[in-house]
Amino acid sequence: MLKNNFNNRNMKTLKITSVIVVLLAFTACKKDNAVFSKVKEVKEAAKNTTEAVNNATNILSSVNEAKEKVEKLKNLKPVTTKTIKTWMPDELGDLERQKYKIGNAGMVNISSMTLDYRNPDNMPKNLKVEIIDGAGAGSGLLYMYTMIEKATLDSETENGYEKIHKRDGIAVKERYRKQKYSTHVKMEFLVNDRFAVNARGNNIEPDEFWEYMKALKLDELKE
Repeated sequence: MLKNNFNNRNMKTLKITSVIVVLLAFTACKKDNAVFSKVKEVKEAAKNTTEAVNNATNILSSVNEAKEKVEKLKNLKPVTTKTIKTWMPDELGDLERQKYKIGNAGMVNISSMTLDYRNPDNMPKNLKVEIIDGAGAGSGLLYMYTMIEKATLDSETENGYEKIHKRDGIAVKERYRKQKYSTHVKMEFLVNDRFAVNARGNNIEPDEFWEYMKALKLDELKE
């Protein structure tokens, strides 16, 4: 009888001890998990901080590079109206120039032009190109365009896209929209670190649109 009572007490003690051990282990695990969680948070914070520093450094580098380009342009002489008239193409592929405008009353001492092209066979293709010469007083307007090469943009929907990518080595900010009966393209880019181009057109696919841009031969626009 005494032996049985002794054994029962031992069994109870063993069970209690086991429960305590399990509880202690569970508590220890919780503490370890908390520590591990804290370490993970610190690592993530350090990673985010490093990325933020790198991003800030890249942005600063891009801004400084843009400033250098703009400073060089300040000392250049803008193209004249006579030069623009001699240069501007009468045709771009199957499109003919319908009208043009040189200069802008709101941009004093800045050389700029707007060219409108349309298809002569009444096809609904049209193209409008706005060009600003960054030489001289126009240099301050080129910051946005000089930053395109360093920027990242890539978005897409079922109706089109907007992205920054390279076309023939030139960084182009490009937007494309397709509707039921028409398409719309817009491209912004910088030529020779000097001429800012903002072009938009209707019923022209992006690759064909770029062929029109190349046909402008902006490399030949100079004094």
